[in-house]
Amino acid sequence: MPKRTTRSAFAIAAATALAVGGLLALAAPAQAADTDPAPVRLISGSHTGFDDIYGVAVAPDGTTYVANYVTKNIEVFAPGANANAAPERTISGSHTHISELAGLALDSSGHLWVADYSNGVLEFAAGASGNATPIRVISGGNTTLDEPSDVAIGSDGSIYVAGYLSFSIAVFDPSATGNATPSRVISGADTGLDYPSGVVLQSDGSIVVTNYSDSIETFASAAADDATPLYNISGADTQLDESYYSALDAQGNIWVANYHGQSITEYPATANGDVAPTTRIIGATSNVVGPYPIAIASSGELYVGNYDTNTVAVFDTALAINALSPAKGITDGGTTVTITGAGFDAGAAVTIDGQPATDVTVVSPTKITFVTPAHAVGKVTVAVSDDGVTVTVAGGFDFTVVLATTGLDPAPGIGLGLLLLVAGATVIAWRRQRAAAARSTVSKSAW
Repeated sequence: MPKRTTRSAFAIAAATALAVGGLLALAAPAQAADTDPAPVRLISGSHTGFDDIYGVAVAPDGTTYVANYVTKNIEVFAPGANANAAPERTISGSHTHISELAGLALDSSGHLWVADYSNGVLEFAAGASGNATPIRVISGGNTTLDEPSDVAIGSDGSIYVAGYLSFSIAVFDPSATGNATPSRVISGADTGLDYPSGVVLQSDGSIVVTNYSDSIETFASAAADDATPLYNISGADTQLDESYYSALDAQGNIWVANYHGQSITEYPATANGDVAPTTRIIGATSNVVGPYPIAIASSGELYVGNYDTNTVAVFDTALAINALSPAKGITDGGTTVTITGAGFDAGAAVTIDGQPATDVTVVSPTKITFVTPAHAVGKVTVAVSDDGVTVTVAGGFDFTVVLATTGLDPAPGIGLGLLLLVAGATVIAWRRQRAAAARSTVSKSAW
C-alpha cells in the first residue's frame, strides 16, 4: 500500500521504513557503482525549521525552497546555506491555500509552483513571503486530478501535474486557472502509470515520471491518452526502492530518490528495462537517510531532502575522481577500469602518467570506463581532463607482472621467492623420478 494512502498511517510507515529500510540498506550487497561521498553542505538543525520535508527546488542563483509537510510552510534559504541556517523568508498562512504540501518547481520567471495534495496546484510570485496569496490556483473536478503530487513547467509555460491517485499526468495550457480542464491527459493501462509521484521534463520536452511502484517512465513530449512510454526503467537490478521524486542533470541523466532504499540512483536518459544504475549514492558518509525530494541546480549541485532526518544534503558534482576499480592490472595493458567521480562530460580525456588511455567512454557524469595501455611495473598517476580542468590521483593505478608459470600476481619482494619455489619443486620431482627408476632396475636384476 502506498505510503501516502492515509496521513495517520504515514508517520507510522515512515518510522518503520527508517528502522527496517536502514537495515535492508546495510544488508544489500555492494554494487560496482556504489559511492558514499560526503555532502559539501548539510543544512540541518533547529534553526532551519524543517519538519517532514516533502519538496525541494533550487533557483539558478542557488536560492533553495523547501516544503515542510507538518508545519504547512515553504522555507526559502539564501544561496550557499549550510549547517543550522535559518530561512531568509517563509511562505505560510491561511491566504496561501497551503494544506498538504508536495512537490515544488520554479519557472523561467522565478515563480514558485506548488503541488498540494488537497488544494491542487498553486503559483506564487517571485519573492513571495509570509501569508502571500497565490497568483492562481488550479483545482476542482474538471482538472481530473486526485492528490496532485508534483508539478513541472514546460518551456512554453504548459503545466504538467502528476496525479498520485488518478494514475495520470495532466497537462494544462499556460493560461489555465481555477477549475480548468486539461488540454490532454496521459492515463490508461498501456501507460503503466502506478501512483505517479514525480514529473520532470527533458530538454526536448519528453516527460519523465517517477512511480511509487518503483519504475521510471519516459513519454514523448506530445503523449496523450493511453500512450505507451518510450522507456520504462523497472526491475530488481535497478535498485529502485520506494522511488518518489527524480531530477535531471544537464546531460539528461535521471537521478532518483529511493526512500526505503536509503539511496540516490542514476540512470542514462535512454535507459530501458531492468538496468543497473550507473551510480548509487548510499552510506553513512553521504547522510542520505530516507530521501524524499531531490533537485539539481543549474550549477550541477545535487540537493537531497531527507524526510527521516529533516536535513538537506548538497553534493558537489564538479570534476572529481572518487575511486578506480580495479586499481591494479598487468604491465601488458588491456585492463578495463571504471572511474567513479563527478563532473564528467562527453569528450573527457583519461591519461596514465601522461600517456593516453584507450577506449575512453563517458558513461555518465559520475562514471568513465577506459582501457590501460602497456606500462612498466609500478604505481602511476591517473588524470581526467575535461573542459580545461584536470584532476589527478597520484598512485591511483598499480601495474604488476603476472608470472607465466603460475598466473599469480606477485607482491613486491616475493617474485624471486616464487620462482625459486617453482624451480625447487622441479628439482625435487626430478630426483624422485631418478630414485624410482634406480629401484626398479635393482628389483628386476634380483628377479
